[in-house]
Amino acid sequence: MPGPRGLYKEGGNKLPGIVRINGRFQTAGAGAPTVVQGAGFTVSAPTAGKYTITFRDGAWPATRGFFVNIEDDTLNSTVGARAGAISSANGTCTICTSSSAGTDANLTGPVVSFEVVIRNTSVGQ
Repeated sequence: MPGPRGLYKEGGNKLPGIVRINGRFQTAGAGAPTVVQGAGFTVSAPTAGKYTITFRDGAWPATRGFFVNIEDDTLNSTVGARAGAISSANGTCTICTSSSAGTDANLTGPVVSFEVVIRNTSVGQ
């Protein structure tokens, strides 16, 4: 099954078929998040505290890593973000965010950055 192609350049990791996709989006409460860096994907917030990243090129053979970070300018902030479900068959990943109370919640303002590492080929599994 072919994976994302064309939109993503294989990185300097020298591993054939491995692609790193990086992006950042700004949270907007119940509104649609704004992509601030990256291309080839959209971000939606269909459920409180869950952001779905949908990759334009669709499915890929396997995921090798999914990393999430939250950038918040409030020094004492206790909001969080973590990697959620990955569906390589559907070409989607989910990022979960939480409020200072530790419950799933849409955030307003913090920027979420992510990196998805995928295998773009079924060769050399």
